[in-house]
Amino acid sequence: ALRLSLGATRARLMRQALTESLLLALAGSALGILLAWWGEGAVLQFLPAASGDPFDAAPNPTALAFTIGIAILAAALFGVAPAWRSTAVDPAECIKSGGQQSGRRNSALRQTLVVAQVAFSVMLVALAGLFGHSLAALRSVDMGFRNQSVIGFAIGMPFSWKTEQATAVRDGLLARMQALPGVSLVSFACPGPFRYGWSNSSVRVPGSDLTAHEPAWVSTQQVAPRYFEIIGSTPVIGREFALSDTATAPKVALVNQAFLRAFLPGERYPLNRVLNFNEKTPEPVAIVGIVRDIPHKGLKEKIDPTVYLPVTQSPAYFGAVLIRSARSVKELAPAIRQEVEKLGPDFSAYDPKTIRQRIDESIFQDRLVATVGGFFGGLALLLAAIGLYGVIAYSAARRAREIGIRIAMGAKRGAVLWSVLRGSLALVIAGLAIGVPLALVAAREVAPVLFGIKADDSLTFVSTGVVLLAVGLAAAAIPARRAASMDPMAVLREE
Repeated sequence: ALRLSLGATRARLMRQALTESLLLALAGSALGILLAWWGEGAVLQFLPAASGDPFDAAPNPTALAFTIGIAILAAALFGVAPAWRSTAVDPAECIKSGGQQSGRRNSALRQTLVVAQVAFSVMLVALAGLFGHSLAALRSVDMGFRNQSVIGFAIGMPFSWKTEQATAVRDGLLARMQALPGVSLVSFACPGPFRYGWSNSSVRVPGSDLTAHEPAWVSTQQVAPRYFEIIGSTPVIGREFALSDTATAPKVALVNQAFLRAFLPGERYPLNRVLNFNEKTPEPVAIVGIVRDIPHKGLKEKIDPTVYLPVTQSPAYFGAVLIRSARSVKELAPAIRQEVEKLGPDFSAYDPKTIRQRIDESIFQDRLVATVGGFFGGLALLLAAIGLYGVIAYSAARRAREIGIRIAMGAKRGAVLWSVLRGSLALVIAGLAIGVPLALVAAREVAPVLFGIKADDSLTFVSTGVVLLAVGLAAAAIPARRAASMDPMAVLREE
């Protein structure tokens, strides 16, 4: 108002405000570009190693131009608009009122923006919490086995081979794997323990109501002796397959707990039960053990009733070789490939890696979403805190004379402190009132990708509200304490 009364043009004052806004926005963009180069490597940490960089995530001229464009747009929106409002005043009236009317208008706008910021933060923090809980639920899934450091690789035999030829080659390969330095145990499974594929077969269970009229479908796994030992899954009841379970021995099988729940509910010791796979020539297959449920298809997939058969009695042409070793995958992979290549030019060890690596790859998208969501939720909290701090600090500075008079007249510092904090609390509560319904709507949209948690999880939303309230009070604490600690005589002399 003083500069306008001294002859400055409105356009010149707006140019100055726009220049200041542009400098701030471009400085922020430069920092953002630096963070982008760092963030490229951070994002790629969540992708499977074999995928490389499918997004071509390195910042490029297009991204740079987009960033600068956003910076200029931000400067225009948040620089020109306030400059236009602040210069649209009557200099004489503004000087006479000490800028109080303009200050009140700008204060209301700032408070509205902070409420919107808090509401947006509520939505982001709530979604980040849901994604984090979903990832935690995935990681806590009972795998049914303990040893996730087992190294596995897929291998197949030509279907044109006779059973005896495929068995001899596979057994010879397992023997050579067992002889590698650092290898303590080797086994085989078809398809394999985790995401190596799956196979199905129809089965009848005499005495089960579920198969009384027609066969039912079950998942099947053909495994070599010591398979459950190598993955660390001891049978709950009965025994594992033994070397004595040969092709000429009585047919045997192990079943998982899901099989018992489906076909023999309530039966505690079903080792006297048998199965029939072939309708035309039914040959009884005796159940000799019960094993825990293993999510072969993936952590998010339903565990099917599964029957395990000894590979010596049920030939397999494709499967996974499993190796327990003190050596890492990186150290052992060259020796594995070398031994497999000795079988012939058509053979290769496909993708040697540990079961733990396979599990991590299966949930990499969930890890990425949870981490990115947590990052943006934290960023939103930080921005909301900065906004609250700015509004409360500005409000306390404008009320300095009032606060000084109140303290001089005997007001307690606690009462002054609360009078300043109350404004911050009101803004946060208003933001929560708007943000929680928005967060519930957003949560319903992402419900299909959540695991083990409901979209309206009360713990997540209550935690979000508590965090926002704590951040709001913490942001307002510094200006509030400063206001409550001011010297009233110094304030009054300055006024």
